[in-house]
Amino acid sequence: VGREILALAWIMGALALLFVAMVILDGSFPVFSLVWLVVPVIALIRTRDARRIGVQSIRWGEFMRCALLNLAGSLALMVFFEPWSHTYQGLYRIAISTVRPDTTFGWLVRFPGPAGWASFLAYAGCVTLFAEELFFRGWLLQWLKSRIGNVKAILLQATLFALPQVLAALFLPP
Repeated sequence: VGREILALAWIMGALALLFVAMVILDGSFPVFSLVWLVVPVIALIRTRDARRIGVQSIRWGEFMRCALLNLAGSLALMVFFEPWSHTYQGLYRIAISTVRPDTTFGWLVRFPGPAGWASFLAYAGCVTLFAEELFFRGWLLQWLKSRIGNVKAILLQATLFALPQVLAALFLPP
């Protein structure tokens, strides 16, 4: 029950922050983040089982090891590919160039300097990235595993998760 309450509190907090960010930043409506949070919260309320949305207990040591490994991998990919592709630079320009900026990147525009970067990282980690991971590697993976088995489920959810990134890389100007 504690895990379910914690999961529900985090998801509801992330949903609240979506709307607070829209107001503070006069930002665009984050429809994908909303969907990625609402689907798992409905599943959690219906099943009352946080494992059905991928929320399970993990030892702090293992959590830190995985978090640091993922952070190092992400930074290495960014250092290697971004100077060549400028994908995130292009995404950033698009996200902030509209009348109503994207709520993830809008913090960098609204609060220039360290405050903007701190707000961006906190919001991206606790809301945007959390929503993506909760939906794809949490709820969707658990749902697929119960229907098509582990290997096929992992491959399908990874493909679905990567699809928007591949499309962005292919269709953004080089």
